[in-house]
Amino acid sequence: MRKLGFVIAVAFLLAACGGDVAKPKTTYEVLEAQTMALPCSETDPEAKRYLITKSRTPLGAVTASACGYPDSEYGPITVLAISKQGSTGVEVLAESESFWIGNESRFTATDNGWELIGLVGNGFDGDEAVLKLNLANDEFIGSVELLPKPHPVSIKSLMKTELDGRNLKLVRQISATSSYKRYAITYKSGELTISGIMNIPNGDGPFPALVLGHGYIDPRIYTSGRGLAREQDYLAKNGYIVLHTDYRNHAGSDDDPENNIKFRQGYVLDIVNAALALRQSDLPELDDSRIGYLGRSMGGGIGYQAMVAFPYVFNTYVLYAPTSADYADNFNRWGRVAADFAQEVSDTYGLPEDNPEFWAGISALNYFDQVAEPVLIHHGTLDDSCEINWSRRADAELKAQGKDVTLIEYVGEYHAFYRDWTLSMERTIEFLKRTMK
Repeated sequence: MRKLGFVIAVAFLLAACGGDVAKPKTTYEVLEAQTMALPCSETDPEAKRYLITKSRTPLGAVTASACGYPDSEYGPITVLAISKQGSTGVEVLAESESFWIGNESRFTATDNGWELIGLVGNGFDGDEAVLKLNLANDEFIGSVELLPKPHPVSIKSLMKTELDGRNLKLVRQISATSSYKRYAITYKSGELTISGIMNIPNGDGPFPALVLGHGYIDPRIYTSGRGLAREQDYLAKNGYIVLHTDYRNHAGSDDDPENNIKFRQGYVLDIVNAALALRQSDLPELDDSRIGYLGRSMGGGIGYQAMVAFPYVFNTYVLYAPTSADYADNFNRWGRVAADFAQEVSDTYGLPEDNPEFWAGISALNYFDQVAEPVLIHHGTLDDSCEINWSRRADAELKAQGKDVTLIEYVGEYHAFYRDWTLSMERTIEFLKRTMK
């Protein structure tokens, strides 16, 4: 820890020379000026300092800043703190300690200072840790403590999974209409080959794309492209490239024997890797800056997990009658009645009533603060498969986090959507036009 009085002295001198610039007066202003005066790389003039987050309480003020570039990622942070009685800030965490945070990170006030969650080592797959700042003798002291590693089957572990979507292949043309051509496709999701279908609109493009995730269909009877046939056709006719993934363990895809006991988190990787495979392809008709996701039922629940674990992959999300973002709801609705599966779950993880911490850890609902993209949810009030209250709760929680979410309820509509399906798709197109510009 070291005093940085010389930095703020320089800042005051420059302010005085400027004439019109008012001198900082409060400890908060002093600290912010001191923070922004910290130098970045002497050899790279394009690197600038950015104030990522700050906070103040009756005890004092704190800032977290980092060097970086416009429209790019930041480096590790520097944290300065000043007590209410202090005249200059103290560096409580140096850039050299390699503590990383995201744009949405915020200090949490404690009785004696603050805490800040971040990653140690690097900003992508570093170890999760907490920076603790505590006031002692009118000066803040910082310490970093590693947090317990997340359960291997959890949203946090999913967040750390290295994405690997590539090698998109148009295997053969299946059919053609006056509006689009239909292809059988494969792509790589990690080491697995995933099958699916793709509709490509006629014309030169470039066209935006949508990855589609279907609802539950018994893999033993599932055939490639099954589950969202109406949506595939409608979207392609409206100028969208459609990649309908079959998921692992379906149709011509490779098998993953552990997928079910891992609560189908492999499906999340398959939809996200489909987007990456699209971006890495040389498909001339594709506008790879505009790729969204549409999922129904189970595919909607997969969308919840994707948006919290892998923000910024898709531009937008459309969810039809999704399963619950609280995974205990899904298990209670379908898992308990499958006696063998329920026993395996109980033996492996414990039931929701026995191990609520595990079930909270696999529920996207508890990570909605990570959501970065707009979300549209369609749900019928007479849905007897996925309860509309699940979507109402997700909508309320997303709104509480300040996210761009729209829930449209269809009075008298059922799970599969019949009477209002065309209306819902018209609304979907309007939403996509707004959020995939």
